[in-house]
Amino acid sequence: MKKGSRKILYFLKNSFLFSNGNRRAFFTCFWLLLFCINVFPQKTQRPFIWVDQNDKAKILNKIETQDWAKSFYGKFKKRVDDDIILYKSSPSSFFKVLPFNWSNQEKGKIPPFKIFTEFTEKNSLERYTLNKYLQIGIDCGVLYYLTEDEVYAQCALDILHTYIKSMHIIQILWLFFMFSI
Repeated sequence: MKKGSRKILYFLKNSFLFSNGNRRAFFTCFWLLLFCINVFPQKTQRPFIWVDQNDKAKILNKIETQDWAKSFYGKFKKRVDDDIILYKSSPSSFFKVLPFNWSNQEKGKIPPFKIFTEFTEKNSLERYTLNKYLQIGIDCGVLYYLTEDEVYAQCALDILHTYIKSMHIIQILWLFFMFSI
């Protein structure tokens, strides 16, 4: 441990926060500090998880100038475009293959997903479908970022909306179940 770090730890250990066994005050200050860090985040332009707007030109240049990137992008776009064709032809049919629990559907609302308590061969296709649709949503988001074609954005938005609504209902049902016992 560096000498400066030891001095800071010594100061904290012997400061008023710990001197009278007042650890609660220390942890309160710690949580307030964390809260302040989260309240005043840096301003960023979305999307920013993997890349930001400054990276876009470099990525598009790489796709145009490097054969491996052009090949990957072409295959990637074709795969997503096949899903977009299904989505555009009938959005409701596109989403009906998801493993919804139709018996818990409220009229006019998105039904909750089935809850998987066992991971068996019997339900592996349904679990795969859940993951596949999440991946389609991510891929549509990436293609919207690169192409600015709003069809990709709308598909990603609809997938995200469907998942959030279905998961929200599952959470409510789970809380009801837990507190009704």
